[in-house]
Amino acid sequence: MHSNDKEASFSAYSHNSFSALRSLKKVKRPTVGSPITNVGHARLSEVITTSAVPASLDDILAKPALLHAPRSGDAAVHRERRGRMTAAEGRERGNVVERVEVGPIAVSTFRPSAENVVSNGKDLCLLGLRAGETIGFQGVFTFTPILGHFTLFGLEFSGDIEWASICNNSMAMLRSRPPPTYFHPCFAPSSHSVPVFTAKAEANPLLDGNVAAVERRWETSVMASSEILAEIKELLERLAVREERDVTVIAIRAMSDRSIVDVTRSLPNMRQWFGDESSFDSPDGINIPGVVPLLNPNPDVRPLIIPREWDLATHSLLAGPASSRTVLCTVGSKNMGKSTFGRYLVNKLMNRYTKVAYLECDIGQCEHTPTGMASLHLLTSPILGPPYTHLSQPYRSAYIGDTSPRSDPDYYLACLRHLFHVYETEVAHGDDDGESVPVVVNTHGWIKGMGLDLLVHFLRGVKPTIVFQMSVPRQNPGSGSKNILADLKGMLSTVASPDDPPIAEPHSQSSTTPSFIPHITDIPALSDHASSSPLSSSAPPALGAADHRVLSLVSYFHQHPPPPPINNNNNNNNNDGHPYRQWTFDTPLTARIPFRVPFSHIRIKFLHGEIPFSQTLHALNGCVVGLVVDRTLYQQPPPPHPTHGVPPPPVIDPTHHHHHSTALRIIPSQIPFLPSMAHCVGLGLVRAVDTTQEGGAFHILTGPIPHDQLRDVNTIVRGCGAETPIPLLAGGFENSRVQIPYTTTSASEGVGSLAWRTRHNLNRRRPAA
Repeated sequence: MHSNDKEASFSAYSHNSFSALRSLKKVKRPTVGSPITNVGHARLSEVITTSAVPASLDDILAKPALLHAPRSGDAAVHRERRGRMTAAEGRERGNVVERVEVGPIAVSTFRPSAENVVSNGKDLCLLGLRAGETIGFQGVFTFTPILGHFTLFGLEFSGDIEWASICNNSMAMLRSRPPPTYFHPCFAPSSHSVPVFTAKAEANPLLDGNVAAVERRWETSVMASSEILAEIKELLERLAVREERDVTVIAIRAMSDRSIVDVTRSLPNMRQWFGDESSFDSPDGINIPGVVPLLNPNPDVRPLIIPREWDLATHSLLAGPASSRTVLCTVGSKNMGKSTFGRYLVNKLMNRYTKVAYLECDIGQCEHTPTGMASLHLLTSPILGPPYTHLSQPYRSAYIGDTSPRSDPDYYLACLRHLFHVYETEVAHGDDDGESVPVVVNTHGWIKGMGLDLLVHFLRGVKPTIVFQMSVPRQNPGSGSKNILADLKGMLSTVASPDDPPIAEPHSQSSTTPSFIPHITDIPALSDHASSSPLSSSAPPALGAADHRVLSLVSYFHQHPPPPPINNNNNNNNNDGHPYRQWTFDTPLTARIPFRVPFSHIRIKFLHGEIPFSQTLHALNGCVVGLVVDRTLYQQPPPPHPTHGVPPPPVIDPTHHHHHSTALRIIPSQIPFLPSMAHCVGLGLVRAVDTTQEGGAFHILTGPIPHDQLRDVNTIVRGCGAETPIPLLAGGFENSRVQIPYTTTSASEGVGSLAWRTRHNLNRRRPAA
């Protein structure tokens, strides 16, 4: 608590104050031409070239160059935003980078032939890659290593030694029993950069003896049946290149449940993200339904090329003994690849650890939950796909109901403080086996003004072991707005004052504030959305942040709840190729049967503001709300003893009642919503409000929430920035001519009828000298 009671009274979360941060010396933004320190490395997300011929992966990785072509309509030369200037003037000042349109990039160096490709003609194929060869796929499939070694998005795979012994012995090829083999799901749509398989000559020496890297048995893994093992053995005998040295054999199998492909039904102009179904009769021999090998350059598909700097920066995570405390934070502006690097970082850690924690602080672009939630996840499987393909139930989460912490930064920091406290007390030390659990922290992309204060305040309390700072070269246009120009290390190293409380909960081991010098590693930025820079007129339109939020919400509400856990001693999720995440897009939400929740059984909380009681039902109907288990015991406080001449203060009643037919229990805004007492289990969609029956009731559709958690929900929370996508309300009525409530397809009329959006691209023109 602060000594200044007047200042502390402005916030219900007394541990969050920016007084210490405001006293820090701000770093003035350097002018053009002045030296900038810690600007990072050159981006590897664009290629500066003078030709439009297809570029190979080797050519791209050999140059410190960039992969993205400019957006359609942009000039070849990007002028400085602060004023118009010629290209020659820009080059003289060092503010302009010439970017020439590049051609499509060759994803694969692997060339299929009768010697290195065998297929059963149905759903299984074996590929023999020589060392250094690469191949990428578009679609939904499962894979497993058979021989050799390969890498995929930070993961290291090695074939079982028993498969190698079977190949080297002709008698064993006939009589030996194949070893247990697990297939792993992979989602590779063209909405994001597709992962690339890279064959290696030998295994990573840092992973020798690592059980987690050898077994490759994760929650999403599917154990192959005896029939599939027999087919793999037969195909392996027909594969001619299996006897060569340093050959890598990968088994690719179709995924029987491809329901995620239908996510594009709800979005216009988004088709064939997962490949063309007509590609089954492929002449290259890789005949797997729903899988398209990217053998030739495709202007609509981008490969996911991991910069060498990323591999070098994460090399120490696998070397040496495991640390008892591993807190890894990624900082940087938006659209720089923080989410991609976070997925890569989780996969890197999966090579060594069986569990990895993930703390989501970016409430606008969440990785494992829909937007508006700060969450802590305990991951037991790698991440091979974009966010809308691996939404999962969090270990602990808090509902904020907005895409930015701007509305209530104190509440936002209180949620993060509680989630990190849960990690330190319940997750970090692992189970009884004693293995520590590292955590990857994905921070928000608001790095200017108050956003930087929020970031510094959070990191000073967390005290991360490594901070990965994403940056772009200063000669790139817009580098001043992309890079963190402040001395982040100096701000984090400042010794905290007694009045600057830590981020951890009170009375915890991290409540002290000793001196702290962070380890900051600069890494190059990389765009994580392939469709952000379409290369051809036939490519799908570019997806913005709002489009990705819609994708996550549509995928979330159409996803099935996870099945009960299966004993690992048995066939893990042996359901004929189904991953543990499944979707149903055939039935729109308007046709699903909702839960009926009486008014008297639920509390209502509006964040960031007060809603008139008469407008309560209108503010909830047709909206996305947070489903919260609130353990706070609300009761009417007893009146204090009267003081002579001083009237008693007003009593705050935690609930409002209209009349017996509509008894709404509303938590007033004066009562703070404590994250430590309120756990958000997921999101719900208020489909309708029933006031005709006695007492009234809400009709609520839910996402993939287990019933045991849904049973404990006692509060619905509405945030000020929670938007309801049209596909959720109009699903099944896309071609209907009937007017659908709360939806419109035409522009509003009248002055001030549209949403007021802040514009950040208006720059003042300096007067001529």
